[in-house]
Amino acid sequence: MKFKGGLNFYSAFFNNNFLMKNCKVYSLHKNFFAIKYFYLLFLFLSFSIYSFSSINLPKAALKKSNAAIPYFSGHVNITVSGTSTSGGGWSGTGTISDPRIFTPNGTTTANISPTDLASVISTYAYVQITTATTGAGNSAGTFIIQSPVSSTSALSGTNRKFSIIANSTITVSASSNITLTTSSVSGNENFKSADIEFTSTTGSISIASTISTTPSNSFSTSLTTYIAGGNISLICSAATGTISITSGGSLNTVGGRNSNDN
Repeated sequence: MKFKGGLNFYSAFFNNNFLMKNCKVYSLHKNFFAIKYFYLLFLFLSFSIYSFSSINLPKAALKKSNAAIPYFSGHVNITVSGTSTSGGGWSGTGTISDPRIFTPNGTTTANISPTDLASVISTYAYVQITTATTGAGNSAGTFIIQSPVSSTSALSGTNRKFSIIANSTITVSASSNITLTTSSVSGNENFKSADIEFTSTTGSISIASTISTTPSNSFSTSLTTYIAGGNISLICSAATGTISITSGGSLNTVGGRNSNDN
């Protein structure tokens, strides 16, 4: 890209006859001065046009941007069923800032083994599942639990949380109870039952089985020891979704009491 503005400026300057209109000399002198200044202007104009045309604008004005376009992944449909875990993997240390998270890596579906899921919930304090995939997902992002999940944890002295984040509907099918509890051993008054949180971004949540997060009775030397049950939260958009619990579904959270009579 070259700058061409100098030519217009000098053309206007010359056409205005600025150097001649106030000159009070004889016509011969006028012609002489006109030819002289015309020659000088011609030389100066030629030099100026060459100089301006040799100046390149900054490269930023000529170069296309190389900035990467942000990539937003799609979603896959996830099922918890009796087959082995596939279509994704677990990562994270299981803390509140770095939860143990299952992230799909395919384009359509993923499956999580109920045994695998129960083991992760028992082992890590913060567990999360998301339908957002690292691949080019092209599904709605549903989450369906089709098999029972039963977890018994001995994690001590820490809050716990199991969460599902689905783009579309979340369904807990019939005969697919989710049971989270703690180990029934001495000193388990420090074992906290996990909170459960299901979030559907654009769909509904349907519960057709029992969801329970209740700690075992505590074995403490103090007769006043009680352990609170976990919280259960179901979240969906008021504009696009509903929450329903059918006749076969329920939400149970009960605190544990001290069962040591000594």
